[in-house]
Amino acid sequence: MGRHRAYCNYDDMVSVWVDPPTVCIIQGLLVHFGILSANVWWLCSVFNVFIVTYSKSIDTVITRHRKSVFAAECFVSLLFPAAMVAVVMGVSGEYKTFSVYVVICGPPPILYYYTFALPLQIIVFSGCGFILLIVFRVRKVKSLTICLRWK
Repeated sequence: MGRHRAYCNYDDMVSVWVDPPTVCIIQGLLVHFGILSANVWWLCSVFNVFIVTYSKSIDTVITRHRKSVFAAECFVSLLFPAAMVAVVMGVSGEYKTFSVYVVICGPPPILYYYTFALPLQIIVFSGCGFILLIVFRVRKVKSLTICLRWK
C-alpha cells in the first residue's frame, strides 16, 4: 500500500496535459459530447416549433409550461450525449487519434458509427424533416389567409 493524496498539485496537472493518450481522451470526449449535445438541443427546439405550428389552439402545453419544457429540453440534450460518451468509455475506454484533414481524437471506428455518426444522422434528418413540415404548414396557412383576405 502506498500513500494516497487528497489534493492535486502542479506535477499532476502537467502530467495530464503532457500524456498524449490522456489529452486525446479529454479532447475526444469533449468534442463527441459537444457536437451531439448541440444537435440534440437543436432538434428539441425544432420539435417545439413543430408542436406550436401544428397545434389547434394557441394555448399549448409548450406556451403554458415554458420553464418546464425548457428544463426537459436541457435535460434531454445533456443526457443523451452523456449516454453515448458513457458507452464509448465503458466499451473501449479510449478515444483514438484520426488524421483525415486534421488530427482529431474520436471513438474507435465501430463505436464511432453507432455512438456518433448514426445518432447524428438521425438527429439531423429528423430535424430537417420537421423543418420541411413547418415550412409546408406556414405556407399553407399563409395561402389560406391571403385567399380569405381577397374574397
